[in-house]
Amino acid sequence: ELRVLQQRVADAERGHQKALKKGINTVKQDTQAKEQQREEWRRKYANALLTQLDEQVSRTTLMVEDLTSKQSQWGHSMDAAEKALDALCGRLAHTLGGG
Repeated sequence: ELRVLQQRVADAERGHQKALKKGINTVKQDTQAKEQQREEWRRKYANALLTQLDEQVSRTTLMVEDLTSKQSQWGHSMDAAEKALDALCGRLAHTLGGG
């Protein structure tokens, strides 16, 4: 009867060790899966931020190009206005000088 009891204790210990190893492996697998999921979230978040940044750079570039174009047009308009003013002053001086 002692042998049977010792055998049952040994079997129970082996069963507990197997269950413990299985539990440890399950925890390791769960931890790895969670870490992979976190890494995937980090990549998606980083990609989303890069996409937003790229869109902002594109919008800013378009705004700068638009402003540069307007500044150039304004500069040409100012040149034309200065020439017209010079011509007007020239006519006025000629008129006043000739009068």
